[in-house]
Amino acid sequence: MRKLCCAIFLMLIGASSANAQRADLFQDPAVMELVEEALIADLMARSCERVRGSEDGVAAMTERADNLARAAGYEPDEAYAFFSTPENLPRVEAGATSRLARMGARPDDLTSLCRLAQSVAGRGGVLGALLLPRF
Repeated sequence: MRKLCCAIFLMLIGASSANAQRADLFQDPAVMELVEEALIADLMARSCERVRGSEDGVAAMTERADNLARAAGYEPDEAYAFFSTPENLPRVEAGATSRLARMGARPDDLTSLCRLAQSVAGRGGVLGALLLPRF
């Protein structure tokens, strides 16, 4: 019985110290770039005829996202769930809209959105990896 109590106590200490080591995902610029630009790329792929999603890019960015989540103390599914909550999703969407504006486009202006999509598709960065030109 004493061994069981010690084991439970050690598990609780381990769980609380693991939670204490979790980073604030919203404060990590690499995480936010990836999350916001993935949201932007999805919008572009669905809205713009001259670009399409890249399966290889999705695989590479998923691996990158998984690594960033683990480095911040989260399992990948936990990080995804964190950003998908009704409390956090509007913050992610606002960040994506702001990032898009800094790039000279708006989500409700297909001309500027698709012009940007064409200029980044197949090039460097998160957006370039996630989008390919459609010929």
